[in-house]
Amino acid sequence: MKRRSDTLWRGLILLILLLAAATLWPHSASKPNALGYYSVCPFAPWATLIMIAMAGAIQWVRRRRRAAH
Repeated sequence: MKRRSDTLWRGLILLILLLAAATLWPHSASKPNALGYYSVCPFAPWATLIMIAMAGAIQWVRRRRRAAH
């Protein structure tokens, strides 16, 4: 079961990082983002940074859980 939970943690981290990259993807939107262009997420790059921080926090928890076992 340990390997399966590790795979799930990694999958979650990868999903969040892919979604973070997707927020910067050029796309038609109602208003430009803070970088000055129209992207999927008008809150980029702030949403991107928050999602990267979330992935980092999950990685930190994952390592702590692995070290505890």
